[in-house]
Amino acid sequence: MNDEAKRKQLRKYKAFATGLFVLMAIIFIVTTILQKSNSSHWIGYVRAFSEAAMVGALADWFAVTALFRHPLGLPIPHTNLIENSKQRLGNNLGSFVVSNFLSPQNIRPYIQKLKISNFVGEWLGKEKSQDILIRNLSEIVMDILNKLDDSTVSHFISKKVSEMTGDIKLNKVVGNGIGYILEKNDHQRIITNLSKQIKEYIIENDEMIQERVKKEAILLFRHL
Repeated sequence: MNDEAKRKQLRKYKAFATGLFVLMAIIFIVTTILQKSNSSHWIGYVRAFSEAAMVGALADWFAVTALFRHPLGLPIPHTNLIENSKQRLGNNLGSFVVSNFLSPQNIRPYIQKLKISNFVGEWLGKEKSQDILIRNLSEIVMDILNKLDDSTVSHFISKKVSEMTGDIKLNKVVGNGIGYILEKNDHQRIITNLSKQIKEYIIENDEMIQERVKKEAILLFRHL
């Protein structure tokens, strides 16, 4: 229901309530006049009923109006309560909710019943959920990367690389590696494989190599 429909409904109910009040007022006036010339008991009952209805209607109107504004615009004490006491009412309501509904004693049993891992597992097991997760994570990562300063990132990476490699003794690592190869007698196999690769490269690119050698030879003779 939109705001316009709510306002129309409110006007309808206000008109209905006002009409009932006017009807009770008319009945009260008529029965008061009739009671002067007729002593029937039913007239007194109807008059008392209409009078009680009018008093109740006025009391309800005043009570509801006093909550939100001054009745008839008059600054009557203890009226317009919501506006004058909204801060205190909000604090009291918040304290009531926290004390009675959000206390550890009340929340703990519900939290203990929750099976977060099962819920997350079932959610991630759905293909649609996976697509949503990947799409959202991708958007977040891309947004972060777009906002990062390139120079700052480069400086950070270079600093971390320097910190990681600063304590590494490269010569010792290389020496240990060569020693391991020689100990396992793998250097012969490496040399054999490397020679085979060089031979295959020369055979496959024979014409290009000959052409390159000729050019280099001509340049060499020119310098001599």
